[in-house]
Amino acid sequence: FKTALDIRPDGPEAANALRALMPSQPAPTAQPDGSIIYTVRPGDTLYSLGRRYGTTVEAIMTANGLDSAQIRDGQQLRIPVH
Repeated sequence: FKTALDIRPDGPEAANALRALMPSQPAPTAQPDGSIIYTVRPGDTLYSLGRRYGTTVEAIMTANGLDSAQIRDGQQLRIPVH
């Protein structure tokens, strides 16, 4: 318990512990057209992916032929990167 209290939330121990809790996922893969292929993780939304990669929900939906913003864990999405 004392060790847990000594860990700084912004320190490397906390970051390493959070990474260990996350399921391993492949890194996004760059494509020749400048987009990336991203595997959806728990908690991802099209909005959060758009903010992360500098694009929009609409652009992601168009690139993937999506009719709705619903995505699921493990789904692979093409993310157009600007």
